[in-house]
Amino acid sequence: MSKIIEHLGKESAWYLGPFMRTGKRGYELVHQPSILKRCNVTPIVDETPSEIESFGNFRTFFLKCVEVGNVEAIYYEGLHRSTSLGVEEGVKVLEANVR
Repeated sequence: MSKIIEHLGKESAWYLGPFMRTGKRGYELVHQPSILKRCNVTPIVDETPSEIESFGNFRTFFLKCVEVGNVEAIYYEGLHRSTSLGVEEGVKVLEANVR
């Protein structure tokens, strides 16, 4: 099951929603660091950018992706903070995740 979720997440984070809604086990599988690190958050950002903002429905999920080192999520979070809080805040996000 984990491999299926990983494969779907690489295609689009949207595909992970049904697994999260199936219950505790599905939610736990989707929130494994290995899944969050590789999932493709671009479709969420492209289709509903307001959902990753402070009170958006996907904010918590998105920040978990940032925390585990998802490069796309880090990039988008840096852009988000740059435009909403100032360039310095965006740079902080990007610098903290440079390895």
